[in-house]
Amino acid sequence: MNKIHTLVLIVAFAAFASCIRDPSKDDIYTNNTGPYEPTTSVTLTDSFGSNIIYRKEATANILVAIKMKAGVSLKTLKIERRIDLDAPEVVSFNDRVDTVTNFKSTYTLKDNITTPLTEGSIITYMITVTDSKLLVATASIFYIVKRENNVLISNDIELAGQQNTLLDKNFQGLVNNFESYSHGGTGNAGINSYYIDFVYYFDPMNLNVFASPNNVMAENSYWVSEIATWSRQNDTKFKITSINSVQFDSIKSTSKSDDSFYNTDFSTGSTDKITNFLLNDVYAFRNVYGKVGLLKFTQVASDETGSIKVQIICQK
Repeated sequence: MNKIHTLVLIVAFAAFASCIRDPSKDDIYTNNTGPYEPTTSVTLTDSFGSNIIYRKEATANILVAIKMKAGVSLKTLKIERRIDLDAPEVVSFNDRVDTVTNFKSTYTLKDNITTPLTEGSIITYMITVTDSKLLVATASIFYIVKRENNVLISNDIELAGQQNTLLDKNFQGLVNNFESYSHGGTGNAGINSYYIDFVYYFDPMNLNVFASPNNVMAENSYWVSEIATWSRQNDTKFKITSINSVQFDSIKSTSKSDDSFYNTDFSTGSTDKITNFLLNDVYAFRNVYGKVGLLKFTQVASDETGSIKVQIICQK
C-alpha cells in the first residue's frame, strides 16, 4: 500500500508541476504571491489627449512608450493602422530594433494618412513588439474622424443701402477676412466679383434684402446695372435654420461648429435671397464654392439711406 501511495503522490506532483507557467516563456504569469511583471510592455496614447483625427488634416500623433526589464532588449516592432473594418496597413516596421543605435523607448509617431477619410470613421492603431526573450506585447489605440471644428468668424460688418451717402460698401464676401466691396467706377466690386457672395439693398416692398449676385441679375433688381458689368455673378443659397441667436453666439464664442451648422441640406427649401429679415435673425448659407455658414443680422435699416450690420460664421 505504501508503494501505491508514493506513486500517487509522485503522479499528483508531476501533474501540479505541469500546470505551473514557466516565467521565461510568458509575459504574464502568477504564483501564490501574485503576478509577476512582464518582461516588456507597450502603450499607445494620443500626444494631444483628444483621440480625434480631423478629416482635412488627416494626421495622428501617437506617443509610443515601451517598457523593458533590465537585460531585455527589443527585437521587432510593428505598428499597423486599420480604418473601420478595412485590412490593417503597416505604417512602421523594424525587424531588428536592437541594432538601432538611437532607438528610443518613448517617441512620437506622426502618421500622415493619404487615404480619404469619412466623418465618423474609426481609425485603430495596433503595436506588436517582440523582445529578446521572444515574448510578444501588444497595445492599441483608436481615433474618431471628425470634421474640422474651427470656423472663421467676423465682427459686425456694416453694409449700406443704395442711397447711403456716408458708406459705399454694398457687397460682401468671405475671403480676405470677410472683405466688403464698393460700387461705382471708383469701387472695387467689379474686379473682385469672383469673391462676392452677398448683395445688400433696401426695397420698399421687401425691405432689407440680402441676395445672391445671380439673383439680382435674374430679377433685374437693385444693383443690376452694376452687377451686369461683372465677369462673374456667384450663386449663393440661403435657408432658414433652427439655430437661434443665442446658439449662434455660442458657436461664435467657442469657435466650434455642430452638425446642425455643417449638415444643412440646401437641396430643398433653399432660396437665393433673404427678404424682410429682422434684428437677430439667423440664416444658413452655402456659397458657390461649397462653403457653409451662418448669418446673424445685428442691425437693420428702415430705408435705403440706412445700413445693416451682419455677423458671419463659416467653414475655414
